[in-house]
Amino acid sequence: MADDDRRVSTWDAPLAGSIAVPPGIASAVRIPVAGTILPNLPQGLVLTIQPPRNWGGSTTGVFIRNPADLRYGKPGIRLDYGMNRSTGRIDYHWNVEGGGRARTRFPNITDHMVAGRGGAAVYWGARAFRVTGRVFVVAGAAIDIYSIVVADRPFRRAVQVISAWGGAAVGATQFGRAGAAIGTFIEPGLGTAIGGGVGAIAGGFIGYFGAESAAGYLFDFAEGTVFQPQTEVPVPPE
Repeated sequence: MADDDRRVSTWDAPLAGSIAVPPGIASAVRIPVAGTILPNLPQGLVLTIQPPRNWGGSTTGVFIRNPADLRYGKPGIRLDYGMNRSTGRIDYHWNVEGGGRARTRFPNITDHMVAGRGGAAVYWGARAFRVTGRVFVVAGAAIDIYSIVVADRPFRRAVQVISAWGGAAVGATQFGRAGAAIGTFIEPGLGTAIGGGVGAIAGGFIGYFGAESAAGYLFDFAEGTVFQPQTEVPVPPE
């Protein structure tokens, strides 16, 4: 079989990459939470399921934290599972970090407040998404690289893949922001996490497919554009 017979059309590239990449990126982005900017908190808070660097083994499922504090993420709130000093037992509860600046943004949440069944569901959903998101990213990257190798126009496909990953990140962040704002309006804390997560996943898919299609269209347009040379006009004598 000739080598060309084994290659596939760019538009027939495997769909699995596009299915895995958006949720994988959504699990890694930091989503700005509307209404959390203060004079002494100029960046506001971000929603994420990824712990700050050097955090170590974390029992926290959801972070709504200060992105400027890379070590502890203070001020902010955390949905945690472990010993609750207020109840004296192991349960799902909120931890308020950084005092008043966090409570101002989430007045319905107090330190060590029990999160209940809803908190348990969000906690384990976030923990599972943290792990599977990494698997999705690795699998999506491998399949997208494969789609470049087998494409009939690999450079075009590479442009599509790079654009799609960037589009997925932007889409996940911006749609996650909108979802978190809606969720916060319904129920600050749990609503913020649920709305932000759903928005990020949806935005990841929209951004991936939108950027992929746009990049392919622009590539074809640029490749097919032919510039006609203009007739030379003699310079008039002075």
